[in-house]
Amino acid sequence: MNASNPDSHFGSRSHIPPPYVCRGVRLHAFILESDRPKLVALTDAMFSTLSRRQVAYEPVGDNVVLTCGHMQSISSSAAGFQLAGSISESHVGIWIPVRRTAGTGPKYAVFNPYMWVDNPLSLVGGREHFGYAKSWGTLTHHDLGASRGSHNASSRINVTASVLGGNGNEHRTLRPLIEIAPHLDPAESDRPAAGTWESLRCAIDHFAEVVAATTQEILHIEDLLEFVNGWTQGTVPQLFVKRIADISGDSDALLQICTAAITVEEFRGRAIFEDHDLTVHHLDSDPFDTDLGIDTRVLPRGFYVEQMDMTLHTGEVIWDANQPA
Repeated sequence: MNASNPDSHFGSRSHIPPPYVCRGVRLHAFILESDRPKLVALTDAMFSTLSRRQVAYEPVGDNVVLTCGHMQSISSSAAGFQLAGSISESHVGIWIPVRRTAGTGPKYAVFNPYMWVDNPLSLVGGREHFGYAKSWGTLTHHDLGASRGSHNASSRINVTASVLGGNGNEHRTLRPLIEIAPHLDPAESDRPAAGTWESLRCAIDHFAEVVAATTQEILHIEDLLEFVNGWTQGTVPQLFVKRIADISGDSDALLQICTAAITVEEFRGRAIFEDHDLTVHHLDSDPFDTDLGIDTRVLPRGFYVEQMDMTLHTGEVIWDANQPA
């Protein structure tokens, strides 16, 4: 919907324009090891090849982040839309931290090649306004720590993400894609409770520590510090490939590389000390495991976001296929 000229649209007002104000965000995040050459191939194809080398990004390290959780309220703060209501959303997403090597755009950002959501309004709005790679999916989430009355509440979870997909020429239906479960039986687990984080910086520092410890790439300490410090101010840049096919199906009616920032206004969370197992059921329709070379033999490390409020701002185009270089 065009915020400056709402009368130019017809039909159901099924989504609203940004900025999006997101309240009551609770999620778990797991840092997964992946195949760096596959990450490089993906980011090269999405940015350098697509833009004819006018914009280029590469992955920071060998890790991706898997998030799963719920947003209690998503609304718009755009002029004329503050009273347009709100929606909620459960999601599972895959995030690749990247750094720019050519062209314009944020020096460090996150790129989201896969996301599954359970709200059709969020799916439509996210794809149309920003270019989020959102598909339909459901999330079943059980907080085992809370059910045990443990001091490690939310440090032990069972998660099943199912998506509308399949293999080969199968009929597309809801199928399990991702499962996360505690590695040990509750009786065997005596891990200590983690201290509460009161700022985003703690989570970013935790991620940077894991990247530095596990990456096969030689990271310059200056690059790692800049990567951390840029985000600990509370603003996280994102990258999007916004692509709309021409009605003929032979070309793109719109092809852009865009960026938009998330500002975190409130954050409370902690590290997850408990080990969890990751199981991926490969689907040809959603091949994130093979695209990214996810190593399911490595127990994912994680953290829990107990409370987060944030705003996804309007974005800007950093490359447009229909504009001269």
